[in-house]
Amino acid sequence: INRIEGMAFIENYNIVIEVNIGVALYPQDANSFDILYKNADTAKFKADEKRLKYAFYNQEMNDAILGRLNLQNSLRAALDKNEFVLYYQPQYRASDKKIMGFEALVRWNSESMGIVAPSEFIPIAEETHLIIPLGEWILEEAVKFIKKLHQRGYTDLIMSVNISGIQFIQKEFAEFVINLIKKYDLPPQNLELEITESVMMRSMDNVINNIRKVRKEGIKIALDDFGTGYSSLNYLTKIPINTLKIDKTFIDDIGLKKERSLLIESIVEIGHGLGLSIVAEGVETEAQYTYLLERKCERIQGYFFSKPLSEDKAMDLIANH
Repeated sequence: INRIEGMAFIENYNIVIEVNIGVALYPQDANSFDILYKNADTAKFKADEKRLKYAFYNQEMNDAILGRLNLQNSLRAALDKNEFVLYYQPQYRASDKKIMGFEALVRWNSESMGIVAPSEFIPIAEETHLIIPLGEWILEEAVKFIKKLHQRGYTDLIMSVNISGIQFIQKEFAEFVINLIKKYDLPPQNLELEITESVMMRSMDNVINNIRKVRKEGIKIALDDFGTGYSSLNYLTKIPINTLKIDKTFIDDIGLKKERSLLIESIVEIGHGLGLSIVAEGVETEAQYTYLLERKCERIQGYFFSKPLSEDKAMDLIANH
């Protein structure tokens, strides 16, 4: 595995090579080739899901697969049954604690399973490409909400929306977003699309083309979870983004791990050097907020200020702020 994995440099791009192996043993796990192969494939899937190099098959994996299939089938019907809802986490300007906008976060209230965590259903939605219609619904609902706020006089607020890599590499994605803001007459600068570093590794040409198209219209682009993925300053200088978001894992270590604090300082310095705005997510304490304020981080979000809110409560927050 170690000989195969690594980084390949092809045409000025860093390509990450990863390996996952599933192991099923004869005759303990199966008596026929077909079932043995299926069980090994199940183990490989589990290794990939858990970010392991390899995994040995066991019966619990089959039970997990059945549960996953049930989740997948329920997910297909959830959009039609209006089981999804958006919550909005406010983002504050660090310097004066003024609300600058919101990040839209999807929740699934399943009729049969109750509340399902995004960490459970988003990966399945991506694997089945259900993330495309779901992502379009999320974008439209978020745009409708921020437009509603604008109509009440809060015209400077920004709506940030996470975009799946599967969705972002679709050739027609940029056209969909542009048509959406025109449909609701939303100023493009009030919409910010968040993509992760891993998205850049999927299909860089399509991603950059879509970024350029939406940026040309005035829509903002944020690079989410910066520092946790493939972090290459080489591509950071090539993609036309507006904002860097520092991941919560870095924020958690403020005051605890000196090297993490130094990394945050470096990210802020590099971002500002490139003319980018810096957002810190997952801020939960006064000490974290003060540290980020002193380092001139522009926007802050996290439980220190507010948890994600329903649309009505987000409206109330703005009205009373």
